[in-house]
Amino acid sequence: MNHTSEIERLLFEIQKKSLTAGGSLENGIRISVKNKEGYEFINSNNILYIEADKDNVRIYMAKSDSYLMNENLKNIEILLSNYHFLRIHRSYLVNLSKVKRLLTVNGIQLILENDIGLNVSRNYRREVLKFVQEHRF
Repeated sequence: MNHTSEIERLLFEIQKKSLTAGGSLENGIRISVKNKEGYEFINSNNILYIEADKDNVRIYMAKSDSYLMNENLKNIEILLSNYHFLRIHRSYLVNLSKVKRLLTVNGIQLILENDIGLNVSRNYRREVLKFVQEHRF
């Protein structure tokens, strides 16, 4: 294991531990994302959605920037599961606090604050509808 991947693994472990050490829905959690100069820390509350991108994920932020992270979507889903993030497709994880509409014509589509629409796959429809009924977001 090289030095960079060891640092990334350790940062991910620290983030997982922070979930039990006081992260809250209101405050979100900070996620480290490697960039050219080192690491940038982003708050989960500012994430619109996360998309699987081959062996990586692309994190789309509320202010139109995005970050590429060397991690798989399943691990990110586990990390953010307590922060109103929900898997809606094998390729998408959505911050439900950033959803402004849910359309039910021709399937289910979530419209985010930036007017991007993401389709909910058949495999995840039940979970999305259950969340809507329970939380009335």
